[in-house]
Amino acid sequence: MNKIYPRPHDKQTVYLKDVITKQNIEVGEYTIYNDFVHNPRNFEKNNVLYHYPINGDKLKIGKFCSIACGAKFLFTSGNHSAVAEHCKKQITQNKCKTERSFALEVH
Repeated sequence: MNKIYPRPHDKQTVYLKDVITKQNIEVGEYTIYNDFVHNPRNFEKNNVLYHYPINGDKLKIGKFCSIACGAKFLFTSGNHSAVAEHCKKQITQNKCKTERSFALEVH
């Protein structure tokens, strides 16, 4: 496709496939990412966390997806028991707040 911006005057939204440079991240055609806080072209740096090539993890995002500003993809190297326990406690106490981040479990 080789077109970064779906809309010519909107620099906050990109076709994600055309800004990804790492081989361990695959993105389908027409998947878009919007970021009104940071440059959306920095998706790999700002949104894909603890994704080290030595672990062999791979991120695959399908076609026609829309990813919101601030969405985070967390990989196994960032799996700390203290964080997991805190999240579990928040869920069981019904204190979950809607956030724009989520964890992706990779096997």
